[in-house]
Amino acid sequence: MKNEQMKEKFMSILQKYVGADVDIDFEKPLSEYGLESFNAIQLIVDLELECEIEFPDYVMEPEMFETAGTLYSCFS
Repeated sequence: MKNEQMKEKFMSILQKYVGADVDIDFEKPLSEYGLESFNAIQLIVDLELECEIEFPDYVMEPEMFETAGTLYSCFS
């Protein structure tokens, strides 16, 4: 999947968790969008299934979920 397509898919999936009408800033903490730990796990599962990727165990740290940018950088 090309980078731009991947980013669009990523944003589409993330919007399900933060709200369709929310303008996502890649530098803003995901917690400010209301993303909690349970939702973060569901988000990871959705990203893996929809994007046909697998996040390696070593990136599954709290820092991964700091911002949309840090999360996206784990598989882009």
